[in-house]
Amino acid sequence: MRNALFKIEIQKLPLKLQTLLELNQECEIKLCRKSMEEEMYHIEIEEKLPKLYESIILLHQNPDSYGKMSEGLEKQLDSFI
Repeated sequence: MRNALFKIEIQKLPLKLQTLLELNQECEIKLCRKSMEEEMYHIEIEEKLPKLYESIILLHQNPDSYGKMSEGLEKQLDSFI
């Protein structure tokens, strides 16, 4: 009786192994896809950062430029009055 149970379990093992291999492959594909998505996201961010940095610098510099420009215009206005 006991040998019969072992034989049945042994017969089931290849199917269990195949199932586990398929599950493993599915998980691997999902992880690979997720990794690629994250890599694309990081590439996109890396492309946007220099533009953002440049915008920040320009915004930081422009208030000074606008201030000087307004002072110059104010002086011109005063000279006309």
